Amino acid sequence: MLSTTEGLIEHWLLPRVAKLRQLNGRLNLEVISSLQQQSIATNDLDFVIRMGDPGENELVGKRVATAAFGIFASERYLATHRPLRSLDDMQDHDIIGHTSDFSGFQSERRGQLPLFTQFSAAAAKRSVLRVTPLANHFAAAAHDLGLAFLAVPFALAEGLVRVLPQENATLNVWLLRRKESDLRKLTKEVRRFLEGEFANSQEWLAGETQLRKASRRKP
Repeated sequence: MLSTTEGLIEHWLLPRVAKLRQLNGRLNLEVISSLQQQSIATNDLDFVIRMGDPGENELVGKRVATAAFGIFASERYLATHRPLRSLDDMQDHDIIGHTSDFSGFQSERRGQLPLFTQFSAAAAKRSVLRVTPLANHFAAAAHDLGLAFLAVPFALAEGLVRVLPQENATLNVWLLRRKESDLRKLTKEVRRFLEGEFANSQEWLAGETQLRKASRRKP
């Protein structure tokens, strides 16, 4: 059993399930979607993939990637609203969500995250929609409702447009497990598979793959 966010499930984990099952046909995978700090002890989980604070001391694991976050909107919204040339311009735009929706970033030091700090200030001034779970922020942006603070690889996969791409924020991605999980051969195989797939996904999660593609398209 594994718990992680909806974005990671849809865009990272599910595309790899078939490959994982090819390695071991005995695997019966159960996935729980949650932004909350799921407890392995109380929820009978084998693995937790978290963004931000790794949380519980009884868990073991390691940082397996860094995920990039940025500001996104739909093409239609951007075509009908004032262009964004700096972070200060967000104050004049409709904002999806509120600071309290991003618990992972609130646990980080604000001074190291100017993008999130500015987005929070804009949200405090002009948040037009609060919707949960957080995965619905992608849908809200796609429906032309405003600017959203989203994980770069997931938002690009949803067809949204990144604004102010030079502005970036990041969260560490942690793969955590029970201390005794490696005593079981199957969970040990799953752990090694997940670590390997994250190692191969570093550039994609950091948004670097998309940046290179965009650079190659420029004349």
